[in-house]
Amino acid sequence: MLLTDRLAELLQLDCSSRVLDVCCGDGGSAVHLAWRLGCRVVGVDPSEQNVGVAAERARERGVDSLCTFVHGDAERIDLGDGRFDAVILELASGAFTDQVDAARGLARLLRPGGRIALTDRARADSAPGEYVAASMRSAGLEPGSIETDDEYAIVLASRV
Repeated sequence: MLLTDRLAELLQLDCSSRVLDVCCGDGGSAVHLAWRLGCRVVGVDPSEQNVGVAAERARERGVDSLCTFVHGDAERIDLGDGRFDAVILELASGAFTDQVDAARGLARLLRPGGRIALTDRARADSAPGEYVAASMRSAGLEPGSIETDDEYAIVLASRV
């Protein structure tokens, strides 16, 4: 969970944070955040099987009161405008056909001052994370730092 812990640190998450985990998979990151920090996490995934596995994982870890998992399309999340302090997307940017439209939809879910942290595989054919940051800018988000290592780029953005 090193990557998830790094995202939590960059987003300055704490027990009062409401977090959306887009394309949450089996719920590993969402459950980890709820267990480690005590924050409330909603995970959305297009696979019903993943949603079931994630809910079971939360029950097993004793954080099912902090985690909610929803079957849904990452490009059409309708959970209420301005509801989240943070959105995380771990290696999920490929789930979107239109990066700018996806960034707009995610920005709508953030409260003013809320932040997005997106991780993606570092790409040798461009400056890591720059194409994602450009999408964030086009969606009216304020891109922050881009942190890279050999494998990943982490792009931060804020809703102003």
